[in-house]
Amino acid sequence: MAVVNFGLILAVSPPSCLPSTWEWSNFTHLWSLTDPRVVDALMFSLYVAGASTLLALAVGMPTAYYTARHRFRGRGAFLLLVLVTQMFAPTALLVGVYREMVSLDLTDTADGLIPVKAAFNLPGSATSSPT
Repeated sequence: MAVVNFGLILAVSPPSCLPSTWEWSNFTHLWSLTDPRVVDALMFSLYVAGASTLLALAVGMPTAYYTARHRFRGRGAFLLLVLVTQMFAPTALLVGVYREMVSLDLTDTADGLIPVKAAFNLPGSATSSPT
């Protein structure tokens, strides 16, 4: 069954996620260098992912090493704090993060995205097993 409006097929029943015809030119056109938007988006994603990963590791590795090797006052509270922050849904924190980025004029920039992604990944890289 198809819903037709002005000669256009708007919906097909049963729905299909696969194209009706397979054309290799669609894939090659997407990755060709004639469309710089795809290459720019891919390079931006690689830059943000790499920089946020390096930032999270630069902060998280020394923290994890110190909490694993040394006993200090408040160690249990610190590890509990890290555990509690992992229980929050990141979407619950986005309103505050957005307001902060607006006040710092960092919306729609990589400089604003990298620390946020690193901060969301940091609790996973800073935990250690209590020994």
